[in-house]
Amino acid sequence: MQDPDAESIVGIFNQVHPPTAVQHCAGIWLTAPAQEGCLPELVVSKGTLLEVYTASCAGADVKLMLIASLTLPGLVESLACIPYRYRGRGRDSILLSFREAKASVLCWDATSAGLVTSSLHYFEADEGMRGGRAAFTRGPLAAGDPLGRCGAVVVYDNKLAVLPAMVPELLELDEAAGLAGAGRVPEAGTVGNSYVDDLGSALDIQEVKAATFLHGYSEPVLLVLHEPRPSWSGALRDGRDTCVASALSLSLARRTHACIWSAPGLPTDARGLAAVPSGGALVLCRDGVVFVAQGQSLALLTNPRGRPGPAPPPLVFDHTGTQLPGNTAAAYARAHLQPHPATLATMLSTSPAAPGLDVECDTGALGWLTASTAFLSVKTGQLVMLRLERTGGAVTSITMTLAGASPPATCLASVGPSLLFLGSALGDSLLVRAEAAAAAADAHNVSMGGQGGAPSPHSNLELSGGEDEEDILERDGGEGPGGAAQPMEVDGQYAAPASAGAPASADDEEDEAMRLYGMSLGQEDGAGASRAAEPLRYALSVLDALINVGPIHSITMADVPGERPFLLTCSGSEKTGALCMMRPSVTPTVITRVPLPGVLGLWAVWCAKSEAADGTAPASAPQPHHSYLVMSFKDGTKLLATGDELREATDVVEFAVDTRTLAAGSMAGGRLLLQVFPQGLRTLRGTEMLVDHWAADLARGAGVDPVDPGVSVLAAHITDTAALVRLSCGALALLRLDPDSLALAPVRLGAAHGGRDDLSQPDGSGPLTLIGSSAVTAACLASLPAAGSTLQRAIVALCREGGALEVYDADTWELVLREEDFVRGKAVLGAGLPPSSSSRAPPHPPIKATEVLIAAPTSLAALRPDLRDAARPSAVAPSQHPYLLALLSDGTLLAYRAFWTGGQLRFKRLLLDVPPCLPPCPGLPDGPLPPRLTFFQGMGEDLACSGFLLAGAKPLLLVASRNTLVPHPFGLGQHLPLAAFTPFHNVNCPFGFVASAPDVARSQGGLHIGQLPPRTRLDGPWARQKIALRATPLQATFYPEASLIGLLVCRHAPYTPAMPEEDGSEPHAAYSYALADAAAAAAGPAALVHEVRLLEPGSWDALWRHALLPGERALVIRTVRLREARTGATVPFLAVGAGFLAGEDYPCGGRVLLCEIRRGAGGRWQSRMAYAREFKAAVCALDVVEGGLLVATGNRLELCLLLSSAGSEDAAPGAEPRPTLYKLQRCAFYDGPVLITSLQVIKKFILLADILLGLTFLTYSTETRQFVLLSKDAARVQPAATALLVSGKRLHLVMAGLDGTLRMLGYDPTHANSWKGQRLVHRASLHTGEVMAFMAQVDLAALRAGALQSPAPTWGVLVASASGAVGLVVGPSWDGADAPHCPPASLARALACAGPAPAGLNAVAWRRRGRPDGATMLDCGLLATWTALDLAARERVASDLCVDPGALHASLAALHQACRLD
Repeated sequence: MQDPDAESIVGIFNQVHPPTAVQHCAGIWLTAPAQEGCLPELVVSKGTLLEVYTASCAGADVKLMLIASLTLPGLVESLACIPYRYRGRGRDSILLSFREAKASVLCWDATSAGLVTSSLHYFEADEGMRGGRAAFTRGPLAAGDPLGRCGAVVVYDNKLAVLPAMVPELLELDEAAGLAGAGRVPEAGTVGNSYVDDLGSALDIQEVKAATFLHGYSEPVLLVLHEPRPSWSGALRDGRDTCVASALSLSLARRTHACIWSAPGLPTDARGLAAVPSGGALVLCRDGVVFVAQGQSLALLTNPRGRPGPAPPPLVFDHTGTQLPGNTAAAYARAHLQPHPATLATMLSTSPAAPGLDVECDTGALGWLTASTAFLSVKTGQLVMLRLERTGGAVTSITMTLAGASPPATCLASVGPSLLFLGSALGDSLLVRAEAAAAAADAHNVSMGGQGGAPSPHSNLELSGGEDEEDILERDGGEGPGGAAQPMEVDGQYAAPASAGAPASADDEEDEAMRLYGMSLGQEDGAGASRAAEPLRYALSVLDALINVGPIHSITMADVPGERPFLLTCSGSEKTGALCMMRPSVTPTVITRVPLPGVLGLWAVWCAKSEAADGTAPASAPQPHHSYLVMSFKDGTKLLATGDELREATDVVEFAVDTRTLAAGSMAGGRLLLQVFPQGLRTLRGTEMLVDHWAADLARGAGVDPVDPGVSVLAAHITDTAALVRLSCGALALLRLDPDSLALAPVRLGAAHGGRDDLSQPDGSGPLTLIGSSAVTAACLASLPAAGSTLQRAIVALCREGGALEVYDADTWELVLREEDFVRGKAVLGAGLPPSSSSRAPPHPPIKATEVLIAAPTSLAALRPDLRDAARPSAVAPSQHPYLLALLSDGTLLAYRAFWTGGQLRFKRLLLDVPPCLPPCPGLPDGPLPPRLTFFQGMGEDLACSGFLLAGAKPLLLVASRNTLVPHPFGLGQHLPLAAFTPFHNVNCPFGFVASAPDVARSQGGLHIGQLPPRTRLDGPWARQKIALRATPLQATFYPEASLIGLLVCRHAPYTPAMPEEDGSEPHAAYSYALADAAAAAAGPAALVHEVRLLEPGSWDALWRHALLPGERALVIRTVRLREARTGATVPFLAVGAGFLAGEDYPCGGRVLLCEIRRGAGGRWQSRMAYAREFKAAVCALDVVEGGLLVATGNRLELCLLLSSAGSEDAAPGAEPRPTLYKLQRCAFYDGPVLITSLQVIKKFILLADILLGLTFLTYSTETRQFVLLSKDAARVQPAATALLVSGKRLHLVMAGLDGTLRMLGYDPTHANSWKGQRLVHRASLHTGEVMAFMAQVDLAALRAGALQSPAPTWGVLVASASGAVGLVVGPSWDGADAPHCPPASLARALACAGPAPAGLNAVAWRRRGRPDGATMLDCGLLATWTALDLAARERVASDLCVDPGALHASLAALHQACRLD
């Protein structure tokens, strides 16, 4: 039966924050062949996001620059490199694997500067490969042969898919015969037809845990770690050495795989493999590492728990009754805590131990620095250096020493001879330089401005104008470039590494380094023997960091009075744990507001001390204070002198004040001021006018004949040495500055200094003139580097009436680039591209570019030496590629990044998450207006950034970071529209801004002088600030009555003895209880303690702490408002649910704690534990229904009423009154299926989530005080998180399953599929690719704070994942006129087919994975595809859907905006 909701939009999902946790990484020669002195690219996968970085070197400073990114519909399970070395000019390829059995090969496309899919391999068609299994615990494992002969993917646990490489030698391709010239020899690694082999039937390999290719073999040899007879921790006495490493020689021609050698008897807990570059492999186990090779195996123990002790005697009970059996079992557990010798791995228990090392290596990540030296990051955050000693080709010993501390890494990759990347899913990912300690000591005396001999990446486009970026991370006592132990800042926190020779094993040093997200690095090698080829010590320094906000344990919205609401996430684990305060928009700090209405344009200018009237800073200062603030009005101009106070200077400076100003700026290093107005332009030296250039004279000098007497200036662009003026007659006027005479002279466009007068069309059709029938609609001046050079050359970029873009060399007037269909939004601009399929017909209505701007942010170190002097590194890595921004007449913003390929300049479009239409500021007058786009550099007092700001009804801040632009809505006040903006640097407002809001802005118009928010990073999708906790944050809640944050944390603390067990308890339970207490005592200061904290936003000080009982775990915290049963008064509390678990043989218990918060002495908030009640099972969820506390304890749901007694009634006269006593009394219960994991309540309706049996929908009857079952989910999907969503008159039950699918269900007894209401109706679903472990209902109206008007949805559900991704689920909120003009399924298919499939995956089919009956939730990721399409592609999509392109664009724009948080 057809679902009635199948052709309607039921729910909408939008990923509002991308994933940030790094799961996989690899160093790959992706964009160019491997060559000496260059660095490979770094490829990282963050959940469903694939990114490619290049290491940009500026002297000793190295930063990661983003060159490509790809959003995938599915989660990347593994990543590998397929090298390609054909006669020294091949490029590598990327091998990705996806569930359940898919693999994609990606390579680099130089023409578009992006990733393209080389091939897609699908192994799911044969159902027999599953072996009857419906699910698999492990995803596909990908590996690449180090010589590039093939790739391999292990699917379905024991099926080997081989991808033979298209190697010319193997294919017998002869380059001399012209095959290479014909293009048959590929430039990058590609693979041919794949085939699959069943390892189970051929070699009896069943459970493959890991796989890697070995080095040094003539044929590809794949080493697989498998377990023929799987075991588990409860059966170690029967099988403890069950793993085997088998080396399979792959014969690609015969498609046979022979096992040439194997290493049996490996520990059961072996999990990882790492191929050794010099031959062999390392097996990572819990208690150590094992080196395996053909005919050799060697092990090293890394923690003392792997060494067997004496076998414990049998447990004998006293049958005489002198000692109770429970006491005997408890004493036996405390006396024999060590593992039984029969459960320890034989190989490791008899191997030598690493001195002074106590780490577990089973979940570690290993990366090779040299052929025999590697670094291993373990789960506790310790960084270990591993070295293999060889004699005669055989490994004779393994040495491991502690090297320092870092965030726990999930992957490591070498990015050059001395660079390591530590990718982390629990903390920030770090780029680290490792150099020999002696070399680092020698480099200590080298100047930081020197080049230091650092290798430069081959793909780096140097754009700085002669001065390299200085190292702004240096701190006194560092080690200089080439191994400098530099401090690093992460979200306002700093860390300085230890000296190269100091040991880093002390707990205090490690804790301090981890608290600051830094590194405590540099450690002496413990081998003792000096080697000539390998240094014994390495000095490590942090060069760069990729910020991570995952894993997100919980997310909540806080609405602090006087501030804009923000989202607070609990992220990280243990020492990397932090609270992350995030806002979808930038909320600047307003210093003052001046009620000055009608300001249309703002420019902050400065002049040299000798030229200024008020004695500002000299011109030699790197960043002097601005001298004047120029303000343009409808019919005039005003000036303010910017000293200690703003004062009127209109009568002092000889500006043209009786007309509006279109542009103003400083020239010649501040010695000259230039004002542009509609009648012309004026130059000033200091406060005195020099000369006026009238618009008619400029037109005549530009070659216009005859000149219209009414010609005027429409716009202008000013640089330090020239000015470009656009006239109303469609011509351009360029004026150059003579630095000696400070004279501004017009230059005839098209006349080169060498005497060349005419330019030819690219097709040779005749002379090209800059004036004519196609008038110029926008123009700008900029600087670009020449191909293959760092020398800058001035260019002029202009847009014509017909939509063409032209770029000229300003000196020779050589045509650099011409793009006819620029306004259509093509993906790549440049010459030499294949012909576009776009129609040449002009768009309807005609679209033109109203503004164009090209700029490249320069080094922040040169702009802001104050950051270096204060040892404060920049928050944003510098961008080295210029950007081209164009604003179209329909409100579309086009953003491009420049790149060079084959000596030709091209621009690649940046896909920014911005509204499709950015209208101008309302209430502006007619006539020429100042530009809306403003370029700024070094703005921000403590965390500087550069970029662009677009003024208008929806102001937009574009921060330049890592060679891309990060958009942020600029939320000034209550999301005020901006008419003008300018950077402003003053003694009272350092590195701030001045913005003008129109009079219609809700009585908040005028000038706003402010700064970017302090201690806030803007180089990510959201403005964020991290607050380090040095503990694992579990869950947070906002307490609005006091504007405080209640927080549950888990941290390491000194051991506290558990409460004594009662005598006479059952022996198994007593043994389990005593064993848990003894294990905590053995951990000592590493024992885990859960506690409740009360934090004050802003200072983030802990006002109150309460530690739970030893062994008790905090599970949930909620702000509840309970109604007192007798008086009916509402009392707010912080309610905490906890559970106590002491092993499987001890009964699990739980408690509910009520924390009361009141003002104490001095007006400070104080808290006390008002009440605690025990339950027979762990308390997993809490909520409130009808004023009572709803408690989910085990599989039972209980409702408790609040009772109170005034404690002050019995107090003695004059004594301090006693606090009120509270009590919870049970009044109703409901028995659920297995274990209730979450509760959601709206009015009287309750949604339960069971760990195994899905959802249950109840209601509470106040008359009978009973829970009434309404409906259940018959699908029995295991839920990870649940939420309730109100959309119009509908109530949606939202659930995230453990299979990575979001589902929207509903209760509708009238629906045909509801079984008369007994079954919840599945309305929509969407497969996200990863598990969304947390959900929270959010008030969108409060979070947006008036940014959007009706009909935007007012409620939504935020979903968060372990990778740091945040999604928003909303329901449709439009009427019939605004709804999309086509079925959602057809729209999704059309958009998916319109653009390239990422990694070859069908996004629509992926979103429908595991879909039950019902519609598919609309994915806004496909709507983002619409904004990335050019106009011709949009017209084709609309034609396929039989709808009007304009109507479809308007509805999709409204839909996209409704699914945003800003």
